[in-house]
Formats: sequence, C-alpha cells, structure tokens
Amino acid sequence: MKINAYLNELSFEVTNPDDWATRFDNAISCLNILSKIKIPIESISTIIHSRIFLSIVIEPSTKFTELLDRDKGRKKSFTAIYKTAVKDYLFMDSKAQYYVGDQNVSQTSIADSYESQKSGAITILINFSPTFPSPTVDIIKKEDGSQTIMSYHSVEALTTKLQELKILRTFYDKRSNTRPNDSLTILSDTSLFIPTEYGNRKSRLYRRIGHEDELWCLDRFHRGNSIHLEVFSESKKKQIAVSCHDEINFFRELNSSEKNRTLIIERMP
Repeated sequence: MKINAYLNELSFEVTNPDDWATRFDNAISCLNILSKIKIPIESISTIIHSRIFLSIVIEPSTKFTELLDRDKGRKKSFTAIYKTAVKDYLFMDSKAQYYVGDQNVSQTSIADSYESQKSGAITILINFSPTFPSPTVDIIKKEDGSQTIMSYHSVEALTTKLQELKILRTFYDKRSNTRPNDSLTILSDTSLFIPTEYGNRKSRLYRRIGHEDELWCLDRFHRGNSIHLEVFSESKKKQIAVSCHDEINFFRELNSSEKNRTLIIERMP
C-alpha cells in the first residue's frame, strides 16, 4: 500500500500577510499525522510543487522562503519535509485538462492527485486554507471521467478518517485520567507482537516477533503521563527495559526497583 500526500498550492492564497503562518502550521500538522502511521506500508510520499517554496508572493516582492527566514522554527520544520519530499509531479498528463467545478486545475498538484488515485495509491490533498472543498473534492479529467479525492485542512478530521480506514492506530491519550488497556498500546500491533496465554501480575504478556526472549506487558498500575510498557527476559526472569506505550522506544534506564523485579508468569483466563 502506498500513500501520496499532496500539499495543495492552489489553497495557499492569503489576503492578510499574517495569515500564511497559521495556514502553514496547520498543513505541517496534517503531514505530521501521516508520519505517525505504524502499519506496514510501502511508502508515504509528500509531493510539493516548487511554486510553494520558491515563488509564492504574499506581499509585493516577498517570497515564501523570505517569510520562512523570519521564523527559524517554521523554516526548520518545512526544511525537514522538503528534504524528504518528491519535488516533481509523478503522474500528471501534461496534455490533459483537469477541473474542479469550473476551475481549470491543470498543471497543479490537484491534477496529479487525480492520476495518483487512478494508479491505485491512497491519495490525500493537504490544504492550507479551509475554503477548499473538504473532506473530499471531485476532480474531473476532460474526456476521461472523475475521481473523488480525500481533501483535508483540519487535523482532527484527517485523524478521524485515517482511523476509520484503519491506516492510523488509536493509542492511549496521555491526558486521560483512566487506566489504559492493551488495545490502546503498540502491543495490539500483530505485525510486532504475539499475545501469549500468560500474564505477569494480571497483565497479559506479549512476545516480540524476532526477539523471542523478550516478553512485554502493560504496567497496569500507571495512567496518564506515567504510562509505559515493561520488557522482561524470559530466560533470566528479570525486567530488562521500559518502553513507550505507542512505539518501541526504550526511553530511559531502569531504576533500582525495576532492576530487581522478577517476572512472575501466570496463566491468564
């Protein structure tokens, strides 16, 4: 499975010189959501037309790159995406005419997204402005037909849609006051973990694929920001690590209590 995410340059028109920053930040946030996808996937391409970062004029004689120079943080986040982005259109038929309603969108990212989806890739337009059609847009290719493309400006709406499509996993929200369950952690990823019939202190143990001596479980006594997973050595019956709940990340050293903790294997109901 492949995902092509297009930054829609036609949605970046602003009337107020200060509007660009909020719109830019929102688009970057949408791309960051895509970066959190954990399921096996062939690739995620961010496709950016050179006009966006070379020649967009917000104020007379002011280029987009000059606007970024005023804010080093934004420039850094944009540059990170630029380095990994596809700068050229991949699929567009340069001789064809593409329309959204009465607007001719030929030679744009919108036209390329039409051909991207037709080729079988999951295709998403990321919009700078809320005025562009969302959550979908119908693109017509003259003498060919139409494609309905996902089109998002709202981070929340994009997140919900990706979760509905089972592309983005829903993990435990650390702002919650309730205790999590296994399904809200990376332990539920069957490409990484296999559940066992056993538990440790009433938390089910999972075997990490490719690391047969590792047994993982959720520390059920924590909630909110303190949530984490415990990792044990089956052969040594000792805890060997703690990990984040939403990724395999041994984010700190074991404390003295954890180093002395013994794995207690018990059959689960």
